[in-house]
Amino acid sequence: MRAIELIAYDESEFELLLSKFMELGSLEAILPSAEQLSSHIRFYVEFAFHLAERVDCRIAIEMCDLMGLALGETAKPGDLGIILLAQAQLYDKLHVPMSRDLYAVEAAQEFIRSGRYRAAQTALQLVAA
Repeated sequence: MRAIELIAYDESEFELLLSKFMELGSLEAILPSAEQLSSHIRFYVEFAFHLAERVDCRIAIEMCDLMGLALGETAKPGDLGIILLAQAQLYDKLHVPMSRDLYAVEAAQEFIRSGRYRAAQTALQLVAA
């Protein structure tokens, strides 16, 4: 079960993006502008989970790092929390509890800053896991 509620996307969209990544060999090459990323944050987070399943969790974590950097100061409230929570879940898949807990707490803090208290609770549940 994922703590982030995601939208079901067409598998072909992910496969197209995955093939572009494999062809170019660069995550930076497949990430859109910060504005477009912010508008489609859930799609790219869901793609990170797809990337984790199809390629490697560590590459998916790297993608989340790049998304956070790309959004920077222009992030909408909660966007960074979504990315941080995804990273926590990916570290959980890798069985790295210390990193999972750190990212989950950071996500909770980000959600609290944006007034999303239920999301913060969800993130903190990962720490207790």
